[in-house]
Amino acid sequence: MKKLISLALFVLGLQAGQNIAVTQEQQKSLGLKTSQVVSAKSLSFGPFNGRVSLDKKDLISLGFGLDAIVEEIYVRQYQRVEEGEKLLSVSSYALLDLQNDYLSVLLEEENLAEILARDTKLFSKGLISQKRLSKARKESSESSLKRQHLKNKLLLAGFTPVALKSLEKERISKRRLDIFSPKAGVINAIESNVGAFVQAQQPLLSLYADGKRYLEIVLPLRAAALLKAGDLCTFEGHSASITYVSNLVDPSSQSLQARALIEETDEVLINTVYEVRVVKKIEKAFVITKSSLVFHENSPRIFKKTAHGFEGLSAEIIFEDANSYTIKADLKEGDALASSATSALLGAMEGENE
Repeated sequence: MKKLISLALFVLGLQAGQNIAVTQEQQKSLGLKTSQVVSAKSLSFGPFNGRVSLDKKDLISLGFGLDAIVEEIYVRQYQRVEEGEKLLSVSSYALLDLQNDYLSVLLEEENLAEILARDTKLFSKGLISQKRLSKARKESSESSLKRQHLKNKLLLAGFTPVALKSLEKERISKRRLDIFSPKAGVINAIESNVGAFVQAQQPLLSLYADGKRYLEIVLPLRAAALLKAGDLCTFEGHSASITYVSNLVDPSSQSLQARALIEETDEVLINTVYEVRVVKKIEKAFVITKSSLVFHENSPRIFKKTAHGFEGLSAEIIFEDANSYTIKADLKEGDALASSATSALLGAMEGENE
C-alpha cells in the first residue's frame, strides 16, 4: 500500500502533459476507474424569466389635436386592425373653424398670386414701379406662409393629406373626422367612450403596432458572463437571438438584464412572462464527471488514459452544474479520464505531507 501511495504522490507532483505509468494491478488496487469524455456543442442555462416587450415606437397612442366629442368607436380592445382601418370618429367645432380659416387664407393666396402675376407683366412693360411689384410679392409670400401654418395645424390635429386635398378641391368644411390606424397591429386600450368630450391631445386609444418583439431576460451573473450577442434563447416552441447583455448589475439580486430578438412573433403575447432557456454554442469543449477533475494548487487537473497509464493535463472550467463540468482541454471525443481515484490520490498526498 505504501508503494501505491508513493505512486499517488508521484502523479500529483507531475506537470501537466507528462505520462504516468500505471499498471492494471495498480489501477485495481487504487480503485481507479475511467469514464469517456463527451464533446459539448452547446451550454444550456435556465430556466430564467423573460418578459415579452416591443420597441417604444411600436406602442402608439392615438389622440386628436383639438377639443372634440367622440361620435363613434369602431373597434374593441385586443382587436387586430390593419393599416388604414377606421378606428373612431370625432366631431369638433374647433376643427370646423380651423378649416374655414384655411379655406379663407387659401382663397386669399390664390387672389394675391393672380395680382402678383398681373403686376409682374405690368412691371415688365414699365407700367408700374418696382415698389408696387415688391409689395405684391411680399403680400403673396406672407399669404403662402399663413396657409402653410394652417395646413400644419390641420395635419397635427389629425387631418390626413388625402383629407386636406379633398378640402382644397371641394372647399367644404366638415365638423366630423374619421381617425384611421397608422399601422397594422392590436388595439391595446380604448381610453374614451362614445359621446365623451375630449380635450386636445387627450389619448383616445393605444395600439401595439406590428414590429419587432423582444424578450427581456433577468440573468444571474454566472450565466451572463458567458453570453454574448447571437446566442440563442428558447421558450414554448419559439426562439430568440440575444442582441445585448447589459453591464449594469442589479445590486439587490446580483443579476443582469439581457435582451433577445424573437424570430417568429406569431402567438407571442406582449408583457407575458415565459420560462426561457439560453443556449450558447461552444467549440472544442467537453463534458466530464465531477469526479474526473481534481484541483492541485488551485489549478484544475484531469488525467487522460493512455496505452501505458495516464497523462496529466491542465483544464479550464467554463461551466459547472450539479453533476458535471464543461471544460476546455487537450482532449478529443472518446478519450477516457480517471474518474474515481483522483480525490483519493489527492488525499493520499496530503496525508503523506502531514
